[in-house]
Amino acid sequence: KPNVVIAGTLSPSNYTQAIKELKRHAKLPDFSWIIPESIITDDDFDIQMLKTMNIYFFSNNFVNPDTQENESFIYQYYEKFNALPSLGSFAYQGYDITRIFINRLYKHPSETPPLSYSFKLIKREDGGQENVGVRFVQMKNLRYNIIMPE
Repeated sequence: KPNVVIAGTLSPSNYTQAIKELKRHAKLPDFSWIIPESIITDDDFDIQMLKTMNIYFFSNNFVNPDTQENESFIYQYYEKFNALPSLGSFAYQGYDITRIFINRLYKHPSETPPLSYSFKLIKREDGGQENVGVRFVQMKNLRYNIIMPE
């Protein structure tokens, strides 16, 4: 049976310490970790540990760096703005949101998946819409794999 550690509230340094402690015990089997996405990018998290870990996290705006669509977007964005796109600058989110509205305006279904969002729009009571879509992402051997929705 797989061994899974679900840790939602530890600080990055606590994660690093817990992982090191578990790895010290050579007889223990490998663990899969379900952690907050923010831990992976925190400066206090030991990024070298990602090479040997099996990590899962939920993300509502995850960009898979290994897709042709993403490579094309990066190239075109850089050509136009002379800077790399990022989630922090909302480049991906803006692209996805704009595309969804253009597709709806022209009633044209998109054949290309969004770059950063997993769209699952629900109608709110006030008449607006809310995106409740989320992805479950695996990171193993420094490679991403979107588990759901797929």
